Amino acid sequence: MKKPVLILLVILVFIAISAVFFIKGDYGQKIMGEIKARGIIEYNVAEAVEMATNKCSQCHAIDQIKRYCDRCGPPFIVVVHNMRKYEIPQRRNRDSKLKISDITDSQAAAIVQVWNATIGNWEKGFKREDIERLLEGDKPLIALLNTPFEKRKIESSLSTGEMTHAEKFQREKMGVK
Repeated sequence: MKKPVLILLVILVFIAISAVFFIKGDYGQKIMGEIKARGIIEYNVAEAVEMATNKCSQCHAIDQIKRYCDRCGPPFIVVVHNMRKYEIPQRRNRDSKLKISDITDSQAAAIVQVWNATIGNWEKGFKREDIERLLEGDKPLIALLNTPFEKRKIESSLSTGEMTHAEKFQREKMGVK
């Protein structure tokens, strides 16, 4: 490829990407949502809380999720894996009219962090080998399991109170203090 054509191509790609970031309408938000769902750009805390609330409320009442406790079942990292692999496909098979969207790898990691921070992270109460076995080779969630708390940006931010006013409002909206 000739140098001027390559430069023009790079400029056009840059303009297209810039346009996506500056579009305020629904289409731009859908594009950004898809980019974040695919893990190209990370969710910030407020976006993660909103996305977790929207995704999980497709099947469950948020109050039901907030009442979940460590005596009732496995840590959220395993629950989210089971929702992705078993529960969502089964619900679709039972009722084809249901419009339940899949949970992508980056969404799963963000959802786990949101619920761990707001309700409780019980991963330490389980043997690591048991959690890995229950995750059945789910690489993104195993990677999250192996990520120290300090490097889990969403979870550590929600847990330590390093939130913006908008993020605090989102958390209060969920009814979590």
